[in-house]
Amino acid sequence: MHNEIPVPLPGCENSDFCPFEDFKERIVNPHLGQDYHSMCSVKAEVPESNTFISKLWNFIFPQKKNDAAVSDVGDEL
Repeated sequence: MHNEIPVPLPGCENSDFCPFEDFKERIVNPHLGQDYHSMCSVKAEVPESNTFISKLWNFIFPQKKNDAAVSDVGDEL
């Protein structure tokens, strides 16, 4: 190892080195039961601002409210 700093692993009793089987059992396996799509497809709701400037900005530059308009674009270059 060069240019490396050992980092204690909390799942391996704060040891700098952890056997691969212990690493898989303690760190990787608890995360394998998660559904990727349920974790990564959350859409954040942005609260609508009520200030005069934001209303003016949204009037001048309206934003599309649905994703259906985006799907009409197509894949052509």
